[in-house]
Parts: sequence; structure tokens; C-alpha cells
Amino acid sequence: MSKVYIPYLEHGALRGVRIFMTPQVRLWYNHKKTKKQTKEQFSNNVGKIITDIQERGRPYSGHVKIVPKCEVAIFYMRLNDQGERILFDYKRADDSLVVIKLLAVSNKKNIQKQLEYSAEHKVHSS
Repeated sequence: MSKVYIPYLEHGALRGVRIFMTPQVRLWYNHKKTKKQTKEQFSNNVGKIITDIQERGRPYSGHVKIVPKCEVAIFYMRLNDQGERILFDYKRADDSLVVIKLLAVSNKKNIQKQLEYSAEHKVHSS
């Protein structure tokens, strides 16, 4: 029996959840070289983030990283065994609304640079 795959576009239709993607994440997701399996893992991980925040109040699946230059906290979560990471931030607007910002998808080699860019996105968006 195969797992049920929920495409990313349906995540935005979840009740009480708003998901925003930076242009970099949108380009990565829609790029023809991004494998279907990686997209499925991405959607599953976004689903884990959503359920963690709704049920427990914070993402237990991700880790927090402080960016020293900007002094901003960014969450990251391992995407696959190739070393790719999802960089994200979340906010609970009230008890019923969760806002998730998907900031970047990075590999292990350039994660520090992507963290700095993501921190700048987070600072400018708020």
C-alpha cells in the first residue's frame, strides 16, 4: 500500500494554516530537475511542521539555529539523505491561525550563507 501524497498546493488550503514561500523555494519546487520523490518528502515535512505546531505549539521536527550576524532565530529541518535542509519560520497569529514561512531549501555546503539570506528575509517580512 502506497502512502497518500498530498501536493504542496493543497497544504495552503488547510484550515487555520497559511503557508508562504519565498521565490527561491518556489523556483526550487517548480524546477524540472527537482525530483518527484524530493517534492513528496518536502510536502511530508511541511505536513509534519504543521501538525507539530497545531498539536504541540512548536515544531518538534525542526531545529533552531541562531544567525550571529542578524541575531535572528531560524528553524531548519532535514529534507533528505543528500543533505538538503528546509529553512523556515513560523508564527501563531492566534489560537486558530498558524503562519509558516518557507524561506529556503539548502544543502549542507552553503547552509550558513542561506541562513543569513533567510534571516534577512525574515527581518524584512516582519
